[in-house]
Amino acid sequence: METTRKKKRRTRAEVMLTKPVSSDLNVRATVDAYTRGTIEQLGGMDRLGAGQRAMLLVQRITLATIMRLQGEIDVAADAQIPTDGLMRTLSRYLMVFRQNQIALGLGRARARRGDPQTLTMEDVVREYARKHEVTGPGAS
Repeated sequence: METTRKKKRRTRAEVMLTKPVSSDLNVRATVDAYTRGTIEQLGGMDRLGAGQRAMLLVQRITLATIMRLQGEIDVAADAQIPTDGLMRTLSRYLMVFRQNQIALGLGRARARRGDPQTLTMEDVVREYARKHEVTGPGAS
């Protein structure tokens, strides 16, 4: 008896997550590797929520943009063209990428004081309480 499996229909998000983001093969390979690795870290495509899929799509675009900006900065630097504007733009995209990694649960916020390996929630609470005592309510 022959059994046939029905192919599971891919969602629009799944299709978008596999679409090429650039004609540059290096950028495409890097973004695809990032996407595969992230999906694996988050437990597979079936375990991703709608928000995570959307965030991952944003991350793909952001990463591709970062790589393009780095290429443009290299070209401009070689031609001795000022790169200040490109560098500012790159830093903003890097910041967005890092914030989204934290939102996906794949990164962590920067620790302000102490060794991040040994910093506990109690340490953070004590620090904020101490800061509140010194500066008063409403100060940051």
